[in-house]
Amino acid sequence: MVAKLQIVLLACVASLLLPPPAATAAAAPTNGALDTTLGPIGLALPNQQLTLLGAGYRPAGTADALLDPRTTATPLGTGTADDRGNVTLQVTLPATLTPGPHVVALTGTTPTGDTLRRRLRVTTPDTELTSSAPGAQSVTLPIPSGGWVTLLDNQEEPVTFVSSRNQGTYSIDPSTGKVTFAPRGIFWGKVRPVHFQLEDAAGQRVRGTWAPTVTARPIPTVRAAKRTITDAAGATAQVGCTAGPIPVEKCTVTMNAVVGDEDVVLGTGTEQAQNPTPGTRVVDVALTPRGRKLAGRPGGIEAAITVRMWVPGASKAIGADATTTLIARTVAVPHPVHYAVGESGVPEGELAYLNALRSRMAGVTTVTCTGGTDDAGDADVNRRTAEERARSVCDYLTRGRTIRSVVQSVGEDQPVADNATEDGRARNRRVDVTFGYAELQTI
Repeated sequence: MVAKLQIVLLACVASLLLPPPAATAAAAPTNGALDTTLGPIGLALPNQQLTLLGAGYRPAGTADALLDPRTTATPLGTGTADDRGNVTLQVTLPATLTPGPHVVALTGTTPTGDTLRRRLRVTTPDTELTSSAPGAQSVTLPIPSGGWVTLLDNQEEPVTFVSSRNQGTYSIDPSTGKVTFAPRGIFWGKVRPVHFQLEDAAGQRVRGTWAPTVTARPIPTVRAAKRTITDAAGATAQVGCTAGPIPVEKCTVTMNAVVGDEDVVLGTGTEQAQNPTPGTRVVDVALTPRGRKLAGRPGGIEAAITVRMWVPGASKAIGADATTTLIARTVAVPHPVHYAVGESGVPEGELAYLNALRSRMAGVTTVTCTGGTDDAGDADVNRRTAEERARSVCDYLTRGRTIRSVVQSVGEDQPVADNATEDGRARNRRVDVTFGYAELQTI
């Protein structure tokens, strides 16, 4: 009797010392695929009626259908399981169903009381696509699970390329659903829509259209400064051509001038690019002998620029015109300023000529005056006299202007005529003038 009592007491003590049994964790929801009478669909449309099929629910139990349970949780209806645990529920998708991925979930309980949630993942495609871009552009169509996407031709046959006459070409990559429109040449504006079709594993087909707009209008423009300065040799000049946002593949330039009643070609040039990109295409215009001579006059020559441009895919050229003053970078004034014996200021007889030069000095940045004398008298005196004459001419030409002057003297060392004659000595008493213009500009 005592032994039994001890055993009971020990059992009671042990029960007090042992930790309580762990609580049974709630069963996690059982997930699975939700089917329809159409099969495993991948596409869904607004107002579409579907019959959902779910199995494994508690007989006579209810199951709630929700659209996008993790976000909007839109109720679609409630069904009751039959004696085998199957739920058949007809639902109508909302009219406000937005393009994109969606989930239809049917949630109830299993015969053992666990939560059972079956899901159907679908995509609602946008059937009226639009876009706009300066040139080529693309959209990506959703590929339904187990399905495919395609473009449709005029006979509604599946194709991978569709040509929109005189506008461009559509193409599709069936593996990614990416549809691209490439404009033709200089086309811009609204493009005729292309038709496409999506089909899911259940055979559902959805058709739509994509209507792109090309916003980049080609604007043929000549890029030339008000005064176009030649290179140092006076042999070439640069002119730019651009079509705005459209790449220029080839550009030809012709420069002309009217001299008297004659139309004179001053120069021509062509530039062609292997891989054209948007921007200015710079053309080196090779001047003709006549063009070089006319550009080498003080003030240069007024020139008309005619440009022809070709852009990728265009069947004909587009044109633009402009005007500029073509000037050699260095212009030697054709007639020197002559001096009488012992004269060092600006000669009265040369004032009209110097004033005419001043009127043709637009764009001049440097005036170089080089004085020379005959060989009469002391050489050092002659060198100083020549420098004084050069300075007086430069001062007169640059007076009141922000122009750099360069004064040089060659004295009697560089005669242009024979000092043995009076006429020769008169020609050697001179100041040669050269105008310098800005460096070759960057277009």
